Amino acid sequence: AISTRNMDAAVEHFLDAAGFSGREDVFDPRLSRNFPYNKPDPRVAQHVCREWRCLPDEVIFCGDHEDDMKCGRLAGCRTILIRTPGSKLLEGSDLVDHFVSSLSEVLD
Repeated sequence: AISTRNMDAAVEHFLDAAGFSGREDVFDPRLSRNFPYNKPDPRVAQHVCREWRCLPDEVIFCGDHEDDMKCGRLAGCRTILIRTPGSKLLEGSDLVDHFVSSLSEVLD
């Protein structure tokens, strides 16, 4: 799943650049600024859980911002923060279960 405050066109650009052009099965659902809720509102993660027919504790919510971690944690998901220059502020935070340097670490 993808949840972003960007427009649909930006999501498609990201997917094209990442080599996922035309792959509707990847990152589904895709929630953009057109979705009625935005992170850190837990309804974003709860929507993904419903779509996937999973319980929140079966889902890992990944992101690079504090709002991503709040959204996942408030919904009951496990969280992984992708380190960025600003993420040091979250070191030791109870919002974050694990830290990684890139999304590829999560996928490995």
